[in-house]
Amino acid sequence: MEKEIKKGYFTSILLCCAVLLFFNSCNYQNAMKKITPAKIDKFAQDYINIIKNRNYQTAIGLLSPEIKKTPTNIKALEKIGDILNIDELVSIEQISYHFQKKWKTKCRSHVLAYQLEFKKSWIIVNIRIDIIKDKKYIYAFNANYLPASLKTINAFTLSGKSFIHYLFILVALSIIALDIYALILIFKLKMKKKWLWIIFIFIGICAFKINWSTGEFSFQLFSISIYIFNFQMLRYGLYAPWILTLSMPIGALAIFISSIGTQKRHCMDCKKSFKIVERYGNSNLCNNCIKKINHRSQP
Repeated sequence: MEKEIKKGYFTSILLCCAVLLFFNSCNYQNAMKKITPAKIDKFAQDYINIIKNRNYQTAIGLLSPEIKKTPTNIKALEKIGDILNIDELVSIEQISYHFQKKWKTKCRSHVLAYQLEFKKSWIIVNIRIDIIKDKKYIYAFNANYLPASLKTINAFTLSGKSFIHYLFILVALSIIALDIYALILIFKLKMKKKWLWIIFIFIGICAFKINWSTGEFSFQLFSISIYIFNFQMLRYGLYAPWILTLSMPIGALAIFISSIGTQKRHCMDCKKSFKIVERYGNSNLCNNCIKKINHRSQP
């Protein structure tokens, strides 16, 4: 009966972790579509079509008053128009959205990014739309070539990576293994207040981050985080680079170090090995082993 309860606890923990991982990797595109105002999305795509159709006077009329007087606007728009007419457009896809509100000027800014697929090339378009007194203006607009689709460029793959990439994955797997081992020890050593210890396992200090696409590595010394198995893998956009984060598992290390002090005793009657920690008692032992241990501990 006791073993069944332990298995039930362990299964519940794994299910909770699976659910959290699922929500952490939910469909970003659907969420982005819900938070992006439909009118803003339509206005942005309409402006892209205006530039593509080379209606530059109409495009200048929609620019923000701050940048409308800049003499280089027409030349800049003409260059973007040439980029957007390089080939036949196959599809256009929104890949990011950000919103910012300036309280002093009461200006609301919507920043969007689109990936344009052509027959032989890919282009990324970034556009910022400012809303001033309920009127929409274009504050920034640019287009750049891509060597391939962002899905391909920022895909998570192990091929062609540097030594730091492989080292980071190796350390991540080691930390995950340590956390799982600490999780098993919580039930094996009959620790009290198990749920508090389980939460303690996922608490980490410091933060090690790597951009999987560029290999850029960063380190944050003063950081406290709670990640599932002290590891996080996320991206800040539909096809944005994957950012991998590790933290030092102080909870798992504390449990592991405490388990090192356990003493192994072999019971000749039941022929089983038990780990005994004075802190957690010796309820697993037979009476014969308990007598032997008490006898050895006497001065």
